[in-house]
Formats: sequence, C-alpha cells, structure tokens
Amino acid sequence: MQLTHFTSDQDIATFGNSLIHVATPGMLQASFLRNSALLGGCATTGAAVLLSQGGNAQIAGTSSCALTQPGDQPSITSVQAAASFGNFGGGMPVVGIASSSILVNAGRPGWCEPRDVRGYGRPPSCDVGAFEVGAVAP
Repeated sequence: MQLTHFTSDQDIATFGNSLIHVATPGMLQASFLRNSALLGGCATTGAAVLLSQGGNAQIAGTSSCALTQPGDQPSITSVQAAASFGNFGGGMPVVGIASSSILVNAGRPGWCEPRDVRGYGRPPSCDVGAFEVGAVAP
C-alpha cells in the first residue's frame, strides 16, 4: 500500500496511535509513506513495516514512524504543524493547516499529487498531508 499526501490526526480508537499497520500472514506486509502528515503517531505490529519515501512529518513524542528519508521531519511540534479539523471547503471536514505551518511547501516535488483531498489543485511545490493551503476549488 502506498500512502501519499495522507494525514492521520486524532485516534478515536483505543489502540493509541492514529495509524496502525498490522501484518497478517499472506497479506500486506509493507506500506510506503510519501508527503504524509502523521500527527497522531503510528505503530506497526507483527512483521508489518512502514517505509518512508520522504517528505513526511510526525509530531514529536508520538510513536515513531522511523522517518529518515530526505525531506522527512520526524519531530515537529503541534504548534509548528498548525493543523486543525474543520470545514475548509470541498464539501467535507478535513484536517487543514494554516499558512504558517511547517508543512507548507515541505512535500517532496516528485511525490506531489495534482489534487488535495478536496479535489483542489496542488502546485509543484506542494504541502505535506492531505490538505493544500491556498489551493483553488476546481
């Protein structure tokens, strides 16, 4: 599985992390992370592996995602992320980031998807996570 421009924020389950990758025998073992914001920690179980391909960010003090590739930011603060859940257009609530966020224009250009989660266009110098600051509705 490849997670590109993925944002995990708050864990509402009882597992303790907002992203948990579980390895099941005969099933998916590895997942790739690209330009993703892991704001609620992550964990793996069994033989599962999360492999960073760069441009990811994680809140310091949460369960480690082993972010060590170019452009990775493995220990940002909540204040630096400047993320909040709300209605930022596009017809559904999302985790948006402020223009002051450390995630703005921090994505690796080779992994920039053409649209954010709302369907709004992304520039070649994209933001980390599912939301693009300043993007224009189609």
